[in-house]
Amino acid sequence: MTTVDIDYQDLVLLNTRLREEDIRYRVTYKNPTTACLEPPGACCCTPERQEGAYRVIRDYYQSKGIQVTFSQDGLYFILSEIP
Repeated sequence: MTTVDIDYQDLVLLNTRLREEDIRYRVTYKNPTTACLEPPGACCCTPERQEGAYRVIRDYYQSKGIQVTFSQDGLYFILSEIP
């Protein structure tokens, strides 16, 4: 698996999509190969919104030919080339 660096501009576009769908999650930059998926407050943190956030992120990167792998706790993700 070849890791792909995360482009800051992609995070900006992802946050825009998350806002447009009222998912209330936010993506931030952790380091060149890892991004953080920040959940909303407890009142807005629902399984539906979490799955929506995963869907938006996966769909976005899949359209670019990149695979997303989320950490076990679901709070971080890395990117890799699709084999």
